[in-house]
Amino acid sequence: MRGPSACSPQGTRRGPRPPVSSRLLGELDVLVNNAGIPSTTPLIDMPEADYDRVMAVNAKGTFLSMQHAARRMRNGGRIVSISTMSTVWASPGESGYVASKAAVEQFTSVVAKELGPRGIMVNAVSPGPADTDLLRGAVGDEALAATAHMIPLRRLGRPADVADVVAFLAGPDARWVTGQNVRAGGAGVIDLPPITGGGLPGLPLPDAV
Repeated sequence: MRGPSACSPQGTRRGPRPPVSSRLLGELDVLVNNAGIPSTTPLIDMPEADYDRVMAVNAKGTFLSMQHAARRMRNGGRIVSISTMSTVWASPGESGYVASKAAVEQFTSVVAKELGPRGIMVNAVSPGPADTDLLRGAVGDEALAATAHMIPLRRLGRPADVADVVAFLAGPDARWVTGQNVRAGGAGVIDLPPITGGGLPGLPLPDAV
């Protein structure tokens, strides 16, 4: 047989074969970058391996997910990445974590422009303090209560509060919203006092979701 066969990885006479994932699952409509890990070690004490790990998961993981998704996403798709309120209200010990999430926000801004001609909306969501098992396992009840008191709504967020924002950005009603970082934190950053001398004791990750 002349030319590549039907099972050849190079493709068929009609052109290159699509990736296996595309052939099996079809085109991609929505990507949500929700994977992430915390880092609470002060910069002066942080091992290089710990820095590399948090950047690999939070920043590089988001970069690669966006890259591969964009190649398979149909026009008019949606990309939503989870950032953090800590990029505007950081606590001591969060340098590696905040750096990784700042990268996510900049990816969002640039990729929104790159994919705009295809009608793909690219946004980020920055959650505030949320009442999750992760947060409750990391801090005490006193710190949780103090954080809730500083939020104008006088409560911690709930996972559904953040999920509903993500669902909006992933849906058809967000057709004119792109390149944005939506802060879903109950206006916590607006009313929180300046951090001096170590922030809130026992609360290294106020936005843990």
